[in-house]
Amino acid sequence: MSAPYEISDLARQDLGDIWDFIFRKTKSTDVADNFIDYIFTLLQLVADSPNIGVSKDHLIQDLRRFPYPSH
Repeated sequence: MSAPYEISDLARQDLGDIWDFIFRKTKSTDVADNFIDYIFTLLQLVADSPNIGVSKDHLIQDLRRFPYPSH
């Protein structure tokens, strides 16, 4: 079973803005949809494995960096 996570209203708006930006640049709903789908896949991965990534405790306690491939 997948771990639950929540997305704030502000984050949802940001994701919508990201989708719009990608669509304007690519003129492709598929590209924009795939990018947002990938973000949701990564969110679930982090929710399921919260210790994934590289610790950045020297910046903020319990902060972890999760690299994202170039888009």
